[in-house]
Amino acid sequence: MAKSQQSTFTKQHLRKYQKEGINEIHQSFREGLKRVIFHLSTGGGKSITFSSIVWDHYINNLPVIVVVKRRQLIDQASKNLDNFRIPHGVLMANHWRKKPNEKIQIASIDTIHSRSNYHYSDDPRCLVIVDECHDVRGSGAKYPKLFEVYDKSYIVGFTATPYADNSFFQKIVCPIEGYELRDQGFLVPERTYIPSSIDVSQVKSSGGDYNKKQLFEASSGSQIIGDIVKSWKTHAEGRATLLFAVNVEHSKMIRDKFLAEGISAVHLDANDSLDARKKALNKLSQGLIKIITNCDVMSTGVDIPMVSCIQLARPTRSVIWHIQSIGRGLRPFPGKKDCIIIDNAGNTLRHGSIYMPRIATIEKRKKRLDPLPMMRTCAKCYFIFTTLGPCPQCGFADKKVRNIDYVEGDLIHHQVSEEEIRKTHFLNRYKTLRKAARFGKKKWIPSYEYQQLKKEFGVDICKKFSNLVSFPGHLL
Repeated sequence: MAKSQQSTFTKQHLRKYQKEGINEIHQSFREGLKRVIFHLSTGGGKSITFSSIVWDHYINNLPVIVVVKRRQLIDQASKNLDNFRIPHGVLMANHWRKKPNEKIQIASIDTIHSRSNYHYSDDPRCLVIVDECHDVRGSGAKYPKLFEVYDKSYIVGFTATPYADNSFFQKIVCPIEGYELRDQGFLVPERTYIPSSIDVSQVKSSGGDYNKKQLFEASSGSQIIGDIVKSWKTHAEGRATLLFAVNVEHSKMIRDKFLAEGISAVHLDANDSLDARKKALNKLSQGLIKIITNCDVMSTGVDIPMVSCIQLARPTRSVIWHIQSIGRGLRPFPGKKDCIIIDNAGNTLRHGSIYMPRIATIEKRKKRLDPLPMMRTCAKCYFIFTTLGPCPQCGFADKKVRNIDYVEGDLIHHQVSEEEIRKTHFLNRYKTLRKAARFGKKKWIPSYEYQQLKKEFGVDICKKFSNLVSFPGHLL
């Protein structure tokens, strides 16, 4: 296929928001910026987007280095470039595709750092693509050294979760939000249930997340594992399920409990080969097994659209891990209408629902910028929602309204009036809109928040709480 034909083929298959994002990246480079994050939710088409960018450089004979985290992602990135017939090499010893003279190269960050193999770093036209760039941080030497060596190159980071230290970059390009992808049919809706929650009140933190040893002890009791299985039998409806556990032992314990209940399940961890993982996924897609329990091998870099249930048995303080793990179940698939989230870990209460708008900034974040909306749980079916009135899932109307607040690591159930719920929900939504206008890419206009809130709450509520916010007077 001729180069011009291949380029036309790629552009025709890009979605509108992907084209807009690529154009915004190029505009940022023309304005003098050199380090840009491309923020696109899981399932939004990151692979075709970065392949299109690589193609543009290839046809202009410009070098590209694609940096990924581990070997599994190397093979995935290589497959994506193959799909667009882009010649490339892999900078890895004994790899069958080691072709160091190719203009396009894929390498793991470990290989680049350990071998000091900074290909084309002397060419200022070189483009560096950093996959899963939420892993870029100042701690450690790998990524700081990468950015130091390629200080004259253009760098584009790709991630679905830019909620860590983005200070190595100069701008975040986000052409579309996750909830917009859902509304346009590119992702499926979710239904989240929290039938039980693992108690982590006594678990200490370590490295920004829960201490693994203590977390395992808190999560591995027979009653807790029994609740996990019971929850699946109640809510999963026999769906193809991906379950996230605390560690290898925890994952195997849960698998064994499912098997004891006559439910087909397979465990996977980092010691399993890629071939073993492929076989397990094939069995899941064919209905030969119902559940894959795993420990940190399926949270990023895997495309498993047949999964329509995600079960969380691992509590986490990381919003990145929370979003990445649930994202495995949001891709469309024939016959798939939605994805059920069974959150036995209570992570939704800590980090919010998967489609909740979140703010990403270049500055290193020290605390949450976007407030969580007031979460409500149905006393009958355990469905999680934020709207007023009866449960939107089962229709149950609890006379004693049950809300869930998250305060310093503890889950607190309390009863409040409908008036308080309405006011709190209104103010939280107002604050989210204000911060989105302040940090977002869209031009802010004075009536923006009012128009959005009027659509969601109505004119009467906007007037009722107008003394608590700063609406332009002529709008009321």
